[in-house]
Amino acid sequence: MLLQLLNIFGKILLLLAFGFVLSKRGIMTIKMRDSLSELLVKIILPVNIISAAGQIFSKENAIGMLSVLLISSVYFLLFLVILSIFTKKLNVNKRFRSVFINVMVFANVGFIGFPLLGEMFGKTGTLYTVAYNMSFQLFFFSYGLMLLTGKEKISIRNLFSNKTLYVSIISIIIYLSGFRFPDFIQYTLSSIGGMMVPLSMMLIGWEIANSNFKEILCDRYAYMVSTMRLIFIPLIVAVFMKLMKIDPVTASSTVILSALPSGSLTVIMSQAEHNDSAFAARAVAQSTILMLPTLPLIFLFVQYFFSE
Repeated sequence: MLLQLLNIFGKILLLLAFGFVLSKRGIMTIKMRDSLSELLVKIILPVNIISAAGQIFSKENAIGMLSVLLISSVYFLLFLVILSIFTKKLNVNKRFRSVFINVMVFANVGFIGFPLLGEMFGKTGTLYTVAYNMSFQLFFFSYGLMLLTGKEKISIRNLFSNKTLYVSIISIIIYLSGFRFPDFIQYTLSSIGGMMVPLSMMLIGWEIANSNFKEILCDRYAYMVSTMRLIFIPLIVAVFMKLMKIDPVTASSTVILSALPSGSLTVIMSQAEHNDSAFAARAVAQSTILMLPTLPLIFLFVQYFFSE
């Protein structure tokens, strides 16, 4: 298992370094970065989600998906409520609070979760990420956006405006129904979805190369986010999974998804709503950089903690 871990993170580090070098050499420009990001979000990610439904049906995977969906929903609900209460005691304005809560709770599932779980647990890992991502979409585009927009009510329109949510639902329906695409279609879907890992890691490498390290290293609130996101939240989730006696693969998948850095979606929506998008960007960049040493440790921890 240690050799598998070294292979996975060795591959990730090389891809990150490749994106870093492409940026520093001026080969991957901002325009290219934006085009690749759009390709990844609008085409490759949905195709990857659909391709995950092509594996052979098993009762264990179906139960695992349901477990991830329920547990992640409990996680989002509890932490959003707890942090909403806790942050009222911080000496910060309301707009900063809304960003702080979002970067603390919502991780980078799309760019890091899907490729990482796919590498670690294959199609089963991707299916579990689909279930986790459904909860993410539901809570971010309801409560999360309500905070960022400063409104008092959840917008149903925002909730059902995200196409990734529909793709996730379709993927789960396909998997549970037993319907499978012909081999040549499944091969095509898997090939396109397979671009998730190299493209997403290269784009993150680009972001790291273009980060202002001085600002990132001096932001104490960003350190609070990184510490909670990368260490305490996954440990809390791990203890909960252990007490619930969830099977090792499902438990490990959920903990790792809970140990990811803050999601860039908060930065995008903060910019759109004129919130503190600069802090959101610093929190995302810092937690992404600090993920490099913490995530392998979390992975080793879950291998030991959930070993039977």
